[in-house]
Amino acid sequence: LHPKEAYISNGCSSNDFVRVCKGLQVRADMGGGGGKYSKKYTTLEDEGAGPDTKSGLEYVYSYGSTINTIHPAFPMLDSGSVSYPTERPVIAGYVDRQRGGKVVVC
Repeated sequence: LHPKEAYISNGCSSNDFVRVCKGLQVRADMGGGGGKYSKKYTTLEDEGAGPDTKSGLEYVYSYGSTINTIHPAFPMLDSGSVSYPTERPVIAGYVDRQRGGKVVVC
């Protein structure tokens, strides 16, 4: 028998999604807000200054299935590189800018 759950230690497609889930702000140079005095460039001191924001999220992928996404939808969370199938979207989102609607599919 195969296992029904898989622990995903580094599974994410969207860096902004990881930052929001970890309670951090989206940086201006990564596509988020910012203003006149926002920091535009990173320095070597910034790399180890705070929590690790480049690694993905840790979660348990149970009885899951993957989904196919096509543009304009975007993958938000994937199955990681350790589980099979690898790097497949598990959660996707879509934003309708004309009507103001949002959809998240799990």
